Amino acid sequence: MLTVVCAVVIAALNYFIPFFNGFRNFSWCALVYFFLLTALAGYIGILSLNKSAHGFVASVNGIVMIKLLFSAGFVIAYALIAKPGRPDFVISFFLLYVVYTVFLVREFIIAQKKYLQQKKNDG
Repeated sequence: MLTVVCAVVIAALNYFIPFFNGFRNFSWCALVYFFLLTALAGYIGILSLNKSAHGFVASVNGIVMIKLLFSAGFVIAYALIAKPGRPDFVISFFLLYVVYTVFLVREFIIAQKKYLQQKKNDG
């Protein structure tokens, strides 16, 4: 659902604001990148729910750090391959990074609360 909302926002920005139209292809690639990366990170995070609370937090922090490193690599690779004239493309990428990171951390917190509640009810 988040990706659909982001896609609508990207399409609207590309259509109504000429500034974003200059790097629209990169914005769409970044959206797909974050969708896939967040799905993978979410899967790994859900697998770490059975760890202790400290282990889960360490896993989430590790996932966010790895996501940051992969994202930096994605931006550097794009800059080296596409050689954009200006660094404006980073704006849409950074906005998507923040949105998807907040979403991921929020979902991890909700999942951990549900897991702990279920564990408490079962035990």
